[in-house]
Amino acid sequence: MNTLYKTIGLIGFIALAGCQSPEKELAGTTETVVVRVAEVSGMDNQKSVLATGKIESSQGVNISTRFMGYIKDIPVKTGDSVKKGQTVLTVDGQDIAAKKAQVEARIIQAETGLSIAERNYERYKSLKEKGSSSDAEFEQVEMQYQLARAEVDAANQMKREVDAQSAYLSIKSPFDGTVVQVMAKVGNMANPSMPLLRVESSDEMDAVVMIAEEDIQGLSQGAKAVLNVRSTNEELIGTVTELSPSSALTGGQYLAKIRVEKPGNSVKAGMYVTALIESEGESKNNRVFIPKSALVHKGQLTGVYTVGKSGTAILRWLTVGNEFGDQVEVLSGLSMGEQYVVSADGRLFNGVALTY
Repeated sequence: MNTLYKTIGLIGFIALAGCQSPEKELAGTTETVVVRVAEVSGMDNQKSVLATGKIESSQGVNISTRFMGYIKDIPVKTGDSVKKGQTVLTVDGQDIAAKKAQVEARIIQAETGLSIAERNYERYKSLKEKGSSSDAEFEQVEMQYQLARAEVDAANQMKREVDAQSAYLSIKSPFDGTVVQVMAKVGNMANPSMPLLRVESSDEMDAVVMIAEEDIQGLSQGAKAVLNVRSTNEELIGTVTELSPSSALTGGQYLAKIRVEKPGNSVKAGMYVTALIESEGESKNNRVFIPKSALVHKGQLTGVYTVGKSGTAILRWLTVGNEFGDQVEVLSGLSMGEQYVVSADGRLFNGVALTY
């Protein structure tokens, strides 16, 4: 029995030793790691608001047709540059063509009737002046002449309406821009108001961002902003041009538009951006930013090594927020004035001695 207890104890000791982390094992080591440290501080300018959003074209339109018909031609493709007034899509207008033929026949008929009525009017007018026609006869002929003129005017008005409808069969770009999406194919049936393709201007771009409720009070139109494009890490300058006064339809946040100055060819609609917008009020949150390169990732956890009172490394788990360039916002886990490791010449672990 004693032998059995000893065997079980030995197995438990081995299992316990195997479960210990490498960091725990090395906590008492005399190894020293040379590091570069920094002190946690707030943003350089606390009178600013941080917001995220997307780049959008300041001018974009979904092109559609007013009339039902089969698509006859799409002379452009996605990525093509187009000029204002350039045809981008043509719809087959057999119904309108038939209506136009009917209107033209009606015009011919109305003009023929007007010609006859005008000759009768002139003849009865001459007879009346000679006293050979009664007032009643002249008034009847004059009324027929006015009705014939009205009929011609009505027929011409119908022709103008048909011509206007025909203009919508050949759909043109409303401005200089780029075809960003074609949603239809030749032979498809086009219905009124159905998007067929989209054209956007690439000359002017906006960053559309959402502002938190606690930050909206200090913002105003005309405020300057620094934008960081997440995919390219490019920094741009912009100005707030629109600021929504309500958050009723935007999930409790306020929409703001920032006109981008000199966006360049690398900036595309749909790219994610982080905006740092100047504010007239003090930020209620003393935001903390640290370099992304200082972060430590283990599974789903994110942390940073801090400097303990005894000069040893202590891994601190963090809750991080928005990124701005090579910096990341720390929402919790670090306090102002604490020191953290920016870089190290060796492997870091809990308890290792630091020199800097």
